[in-house]
Amino acid sequence: MNVHVERNGIIYGVENKFFRQELVIIGQVDKPHDRFFKKSLEDLDLVKSFISNYLPEELVRLIDLDSLELAKGNFVSDDLKETFTDMLFSVKLNGQDAYLVFLFEHKSQAYADISLQLLGYMLNIWKSADRNAGGKLPVVIPLLIYHGRYAWNVGLRLYDLFSNIPNSLQEYVPDYKYLLFDLSRFSEEDIKGSIKAKLFLEVLRSIMHEGLVSERSVKILALISELDKEEGVVDYIKTVLLYMIDVRDDLTIEKLVEINREYKFGKEDLIMSVAEQLRKEGMQIGMKKGRQEALIKTARKALMKGMDVDDVVELTELPKDEVLKLMVEN
Repeated sequence: MNVHVERNGIIYGVENKFFRQELVIIGQVDKPHDRFFKKSLEDLDLVKSFISNYLPEELVRLIDLDSLELAKGNFVSDDLKETFTDMLFSVKLNGQDAYLVFLFEHKSQAYADISLQLLGYMLNIWKSADRNAGGKLPVVIPLLIYHGRYAWNVGLRLYDLFSNIPNSLQEYVPDYKYLLFDLSRFSEEDIKGSIKAKLFLEVLRSIMHEGLVSERSVKILALISELDKEEGVVDYIKTVLLYMIDVRDDLTIEKLVEINREYKFGKEDLIMSVAEQLRKEGMQIGMKKGRQEALIKTARKALMKGMDVDDVVELTELPKDEVLKLMVEN
């Protein structure tokens, strides 16, 4: 097997007596936006900082931040999964059980029916929620984070999907409002909170911006230099850098190391260490994923040529049930 490294992945050939295949792997993770968003919001301190600095004050006063917990369950419907990533948190709101839903629009485009889709999301939560002693439903507050190049231009209320509802009909039509955080409208001065929260928002604000490779990367590296060496920080820096180079074709880890050195932000050893980890892990992830996909392609071709299932299993070392599934697909 011959291997040579490309910028963010690998190209390699797989050869045996039946076929020769070449597979290209570009990128180190399947869904970089999802991974970055979820990894960031797993940090409850980051989430608390976001809530304290960005939610309306009258709402923040009602939230018991000490009660905040990451909730289990995924309530995004199939038609939303390709566009949105969700993180659900349970919290005490005015002393009652409630949920905060963080949704991230990772295709960077306004979604016209979002208020209707979010209503379905909330219904799924209510259907599965444990009722309190009085049998009441928990409050669900949706927070939408958008980071597209263009401003969000969709209404924030369910009412916006209706046409001219007369006052006499309004009590028969459900309505609610979601909280929107349109990062395309955020200036540098709008980025507030803890260093980690600022880093999270600055990366999302900048990742689609044409200036990321120049001035925006400087700001991001400056924030990284301010992070304390607490547990998990190195891993999070790796997540940030991986996200940036995986999403942007015009940015490399070498370029980030060069900028960091030019501006003398410090922590060069840490950045270099993370860069080396990314190189190694990129190879490992790419080879493992690439080999699996190449074997699946080999199995498909073998089955199409009439090879017996057991022979395909022996050839590829794939599980028999997976080969049987491929045979059905063919």
